[in-house]
Amino acid sequence: DASSIGPDPPCGMKILFSAVFKPGTEAPGKDGPVMLSQAAELSSLGFFQRSTAKEVFVMFSRQFAKASTEPGQRSSVRKDGYMSHVYHSPMGVVAVCFADDEYPQRVAFGYLSKVCEDFVLAVPQSRGDCGTPRTLAHAHAASAPCL
Repeated sequence: DASSIGPDPPCGMKILFSAVFKPGTEAPGKDGPVMLSQAAELSSLGFFQRSTAKEVFVMFSRQFAKASTEPGQRSSVRKDGYMSHVYHSPMGVVAVCFADDEYPQRVAFGYLSKVCEDFVLAVPQSRGDCGTPRTLAHAHAASAPCL
């Protein structure tokens, strides 16, 4: 349950969605890399908005992860009233999150760096060419005080 991941951040700022991708792969039937893990906390959205919002977050996070080509690269993009932050870790994975506009960029990149580190520690074969999705929400949970 993503709502039990950690305390609420001040001022209602929060990360709504995050995902980890394997760069250089192609997900079957998708335009972009294989998603290795994801976590979402969409309770702040209306009940009927949640599934659509999650689909949009998944679609755009895959596109942003595909565009991230250089290890160490960080970028932020404003999309539909949210900020998307992308981090291409030197450890061989790309992490993407969608946060409120007010969420501090530095904190978001710290979170993404920690997600990458925790994910690679939890799934060491993700550094190689595993090419198979792994669902490890607990890797996100371990590093997500504000999700």
